[in-house]
Amino acid sequence: MQRLTESAKVVVTSPSAVDVGGSTAATAWTRVGGEFHRALGFVELGAWNAADTLDHFRIEAAEDDNGTNPEEVTSDGAGGDYDTATALNADGDQGVIEVRDLDLPEGKPYVRLVIGADDDTGVDEAVGVLVLYDAIDQYEHRQGAASVTRVYVEPS
Repeated sequence: MQRLTESAKVVVTSPSAVDVGGSTAATAWTRVGGEFHRALGFVELGAWNAADTLDHFRIEAAEDDNGTNPEEVTSDGAGGDYDTATALNADGDQGVIEVRDLDLPEGKPYVRLVIGADDDTGVDEAVGVLVLYDAIDQYEHRQGAASVTRVYVEPS
């Protein structure tokens, strides 16, 4: 059986929902270019104050895992790729961004997912997940699996 984790990497903003009211949260900078063909950003709103909106939902690219010279791959704002004129603003709302390695700016193979809300009139919890998939060298990612503790659970 081929497992998704043998050809993909999952990065989360936090192990649980994080209050992004009046702030932003982001995943770690993770290398896509040269390792994976695709990245998917996913956000789900948890307990959310209806007066607020998710104003920041984008993927950024940088030169290295320190975030040197970041640049937006997808934009957020009025009229942006994620159009804040029709922003997510209710418990359970979800958003998905998908990009290809070819969408990344030249020389910027590292990406991260950014989520956040400008207003903070109450609790604004969200979970953001960045999934890198379609590994260029699946054998390399299977070999790297030994460096972390990973438990596979399958139906009996």
